Amino acid sequence: MGIGMLLFALFAILEGVTHLRLMQFGGIAALIYSAWAIGQFFSPKKAGSYIKALIAYLLGSLSFVIVAVAIGIIIDLIFKK
Repeated sequence: MGIGMLLFALFAILEGVTHLRLMQFGGIAALIYSAWAIGQFFSPKKAGSYIKALIAYLLGSLSFVIVAVAIGIIIDLIFKK
């Protein structure tokens, strides 16, 4: 996750300097790197482990977003009254 953030920072700096839209490529690079790194943890010699890693990473990200939005909605409902 930390290297992914460094990749985002690198592409953001490059986008700021060159004024080209590079953040999409930064997101793709961070996703590919994260899937590769997690796949190395499962079993580096099997191609299926990288697919499993990509699915695990995407499900983890999706569940984080869902929980964060749910907490925000609950806080809004509590303090709205």
